[in-house]
Amino acid sequence: IMAEMVRGSVLFPGTDHIDQWNKVIEQLGTPSQEFMLKLNQSVRTYVENRPRYAGYSFEKLFPDVLFPADSDHN
Repeated sequence: IMAEMVRGSVLFPGTDHIDQWNKVIEQLGTPSQEFMLKLNQSVRTYVENRPRYAGYSFEKLFPDVLFPADSDHN
């Protein structure tokens, strides 16, 4: 919610739970193997058969322009 408030838009605008999961993976990157081992087998199989995404850096998702400088402290 905080990320959406900062960006002023929906971060993961999925049309359903599957599409939303795909949006999360595309932006944050494919989960680590450690995380994958915690998933239910059917979910793990689905994720493993999806393309792998590196994800975007924090700076790419939240550029400095979203955080205006406080003129009283500069």
